[in-house]
Amino acid sequence: MADPNTKEKMRVDLESVPETMLIPLYLRARESQRPDAIIRDPRAEEIVSAIDYDFTPCDTGWRLQLDVAIRTELVDEQVRKFLDRHDKAIVVNLGAGLDGRFERLDNGRVRWFELDVPESIAVRRRFFEESERDRFIAKSMFDYSWIDDLGRADDEPVLIYAEGLVHYFEESQIKELFGQIADRLPGAELVFHSINPLLVNRHGLVHGVNKTTAEFKWGIWSGRQIEKWDPRYKLLNQWTFFDRHPARWRWVWWLTRVPPLRQLAWGLLKLVHVRFGEPPKP
Repeated sequence: MADPNTKEKMRVDLESVPETMLIPLYLRARESQRPDAIIRDPRAEEIVSAIDYDFTPCDTGWRLQLDVAIRTELVDEQVRKFLDRHDKAIVVNLGAGLDGRFERLDNGRVRWFELDVPESIAVRRRFFEESERDRFIAKSMFDYSWIDDLGRADDEPVLIYAEGLVHYFEESQIKELFGQIADRLPGAELVFHSINPLLVNRHGLVHGVNKTTAEFKWGIWSGRQIEKWDPRYKLLNQWTFFDRHPARWRWVWWLTRVPPLRQLAWGLLKLVHVRFGEPPKP
């Protein structure tokens, strides 16, 4: 594992969607250094200081930094609540990148799985150590053998989360993914970060993302749309980022109070929580 205190920085060569994992890492580190920080992520600060990568395109994206901070806060809350209800459970991090959530939220009993494509897991191994309860799976989320790798017992609760991930893929791919989860992990819950359809094909407007070749391909206005895909899918909750930390949103927050713009803002940046079928009986 890399020593973040070494003076020689480590070069990271990634392309397309895998490269985007560096953006939230950097923005969590920047947020963590603010006196009014929404989240504190010293691990992100350490890793950023050890990486040789041009992060400057992200420096002017204050709204994206706020997006990352709030979605981190929200996902932390939902994972923590799930583990409060199910202290012995499975948590799966889709598109794990350099996320250090296990270190923050480990309850001593959870079985955690960090799933990402091989090139991303190779980078992750430079900074994080795999353990018996925090396992790394070097596979695409569309290689559904990862579901077998979980070794889930029939009554074992499962929470899957995906930050900054699903909008890089076509709706047909996401439908197939959800169907596989519903078929093979009945009762599993999924928390995912979602954009709205107006941002599809407009990745060039987003600082940092426009440096990569990744593209925004899918978005939804509301998690209610997911319920229409399959009768097994149930929306448990959803949250718009604009309802949090209004002072940090500056003038944008006031725009979201205007009725004609409220619905537009609500669907723009949100976290969606769904369940696939009935939960397993204890």
